[in-house]
Amino acid sequence: MPSRSASAVGGGSGSPPESAALTRTVGLPPAVWVRLHSRQRLQRKLRISVTDHCNFTCFFCHNEGQGPIRRTARAALRTDEIQSVVRVALAEGVTKIKLTGGEPLLFRSGREDAVTLVRKLAQLRQEGEVFDLSMTTNGSLLPGYAERLALAGLDRVTVSMTTTRSTTFGALIASNQRMLHRVLSGLAAAQRAGLTPLKINAVLYHSARHGLGNLGDIRELYQAAVEYGVSELRFFTLLWHDSFERFDDFYHFFSPEMREALASLLRHCRVVAPVEIVEILSALAVSFAHRVYPKIEFGLVTDQLRLGFEAMKFGRLPGNAGLQEGPYAMRLSGDGALRATLTGSPSYELIRGIRDGLAVHELRHIYRAALEEMP
Repeated sequence: MPSRSASAVGGGSGSPPESAALTRTVGLPPAVWVRLHSRQRLQRKLRISVTDHCNFTCFFCHNEGQGPIRRTARAALRTDEIQSVVRVALAEGVTKIKLTGGEPLLFRSGREDAVTLVRKLAQLRQEGEVFDLSMTTNGSLLPGYAERLALAGLDRVTVSMTTTRSTTFGALIASNQRMLHRVLSGLAAAQRAGLTPLKINAVLYHSARHGLGNLGDIRELYQAAVEYGVSELRFFTLLWHDSFERFDDFYHFFSPEMREALASLLRHCRVVAPVEIVEILSALAVSFAHRVYPKIEFGLVTDQLRLGFEAMKFGRLPGNAGLQEGPYAMRLSGDGALRATLTGSPSYELIRGIRDGLAVHELRHIYRAALEEMP
């Protein structure tokens, strides 16, 4: 990739608008797209981890910074408390709410479940609020939930799925290989229910020593995405965290092996000049790998869907915090803590204020103070 293109995209304070497509202005091939996200744009997002419980045991899981996943449900927040946090966040300019976990469809609080929570959050639209409400899920429970979630007011879902091979799935994702079929059924259910645009998040990993990974599986992932009407297939690098013992064995960030796998996929998709395109994507990734802002998303459009990537080699935070996820959004953990970054210091001031009955302007001040912790 020519150095002029990398510098044009890099921008600094003179960067193009945060969500502008840059293919025409920097001379990238027509199929390649780039999007920049400023600090202000990220502050308009709130990720809510509604539970630290999950029915999968993905070997790379960071559980939204909540520590190891739990095999039994634990709901620290009630649906009305989550609704109150969201009301405050919307008043402070948040426009995108994403429900995560653990596995968010395992959320239980008394007799209330994830459908109840979605319904209560969607009710805020009756107060004049306009926002996008989405969910990231492993998909295994979607067959029984998709239609009810759509009726309750959920806009769309993203399914985390890294392999279509039962052996890889059973070894690294969930011991019950039959769950993979439920994930695929969940994609179909989400599409039927209109929880679209439907997206797949796929972390890329491979260990030559263990003979396991999904770099050789991405063509099959692509075909599954096409089959189930997915609009965007997004590839991520592994994220280091304290409890990830096998990180070095499986980690790839536009390594020769990863680039070769991507070029093979692009040839399968009949993309013109696949090797050159992969080198452009690699150059974008490396150029932005350690930047906090702008956050960069990039990829290309094939005849059937959109491929996406993010430039994050380990994390985007400088100094001692370098090996962690850079800021994506304000985060609400399952225990009620606000965090500006994945492993940032937790603040319980907002949930305490809600439980103590503080006035709205006081709650907004607390949320605003938490935002200031975002790098």
